[in-house]
This record gives sequence, structure tokens and C-alpha cells, in this order.
Amino acid sequence: VKYRDFIIFGVLIAIAIAYPWLNPPRYLLATALILYCYATVVSQWNVVFGLAGIFSLAQVAIFAFGAYSTALLGRYLEWNLWYAFPVAGVGGILLSVLIGLACLRLRGIYVALLTLAVSQMLFVLIQTDSVCSPLNQVKDPRNCVAFTGGSQGLGDFGSFGWRAVLGGRDWMIGD
Repeated sequence: VKYRDFIIFGVLIAIAIAYPWLNPPRYLLATALILYCYATVVSQWNVVFGLAGIFSLAQVAIFAFGAYSTALLGRYLEWNLWYAFPVAGVGGILLSVLIGLACLRLRGIYVALLTLAVSQMLFVLIQTDSVCSPLNQVKDPRNCVAFTGGSQGLGDFGSFGWRAVLGGRDWMIGD
């Protein structure tokens, strides 16, 4: 690793830290935040695929677990974002350790299949509206409890700045 790479990395981190204090429009700040979030996923792919040579499909599941955990902690438990981030990060680390332990004896395509299965299980878990008791063979609504709320579980968070940019009813196109 060259010294120049560390300088570029330091400058980018300094820009990322200073940018919110420059008071940019909300849309640009949200776009920058999403850019940095996806940069973390790309970094994971670079480490796992590029450096380690492991064909894993669980990076996005780990990312989604952390993001969804942060949103759930903030929405339903009313945690501050700065407390929810580290807790969700530790949860993502624990999930990745569990996936890693499950993949420890697997090689090749079997790692890809297991990590794909984990990703799909997490997707179904997030999309599940309710959980019904398996004690009753008939799906009785009285035995069901709300779980994550499904696709509407975290639906009232407001816009990402599109309302101010597009105005009127067109803001939903952006969000």
C-alpha cells in the first residue's frame, strides 16, 4: 500500500466528516449518505471477492440487517441514531460471524448457495407481516402477532429530500 493511498483516504474521510457542517441541501446530504452506505458494501465485496477469493452472496444481507436494525431501534424503541448505529453494527458483525461459522467447512459453490439462502431468509423475515402460532394448524388471526410490519413496517419516515426538490405530488417518484 502506497503512502499516497493513505493521504487520499484521509482527505476523503475529512470531506465526509466536514460535509454535513457545510449545511448542504437535505437532498444532497441524503444522497451523500446513501453514497457512503453503498461504498461500504462495495468495500465488503472487494475484501471478500477480490482479496479473499470467496464467492459469498451475504454482504447485502449483512448490510440490510444493520440498516433494518438501525431503523427498528430508532422507530419503535426511539433510540438516538448515534446509539442505534453501533448496536446495529455489532448485530451485523454477529450475523456475519454466524454465517462465517456455517461456511467454515464449505467450499466453492456451496458457500455461494448457503450465503444466498441466508440472504433470502433475511429478505423473507423482513417482508413478513405477522407470525402465526404453529400450535394451531388453521391460520387463525387471533393466533397471529405483528412482527416487522412487512413492507409497510417502516413506511412513515418522511422523504429523502425529494419533496423539497420535486414539490407537489411528484416527490413519491424519487422516494
